[in-house]
Amino acid sequence: MNFIQVAGHLGADPEVRYTSSGKKVTVLRVAAKSRKASKDHTIWWRITIW
Repeated sequence: MNFIQVAGHLGADPEVRYTSSGKKVTVLRVAAKSRKASKDHTIWWRITIW
């Protein structure tokens, strides 16, 4: 299993859904800032939690 740590701000409320078999799935959108050549860039992450 791979792990990654993302720190940032939520772009919207978490979205909770259920699969047809009843498993819970949560989707988050997180904005994180990155700086390259003294310019800020926003990176959007779409994170799915099973």
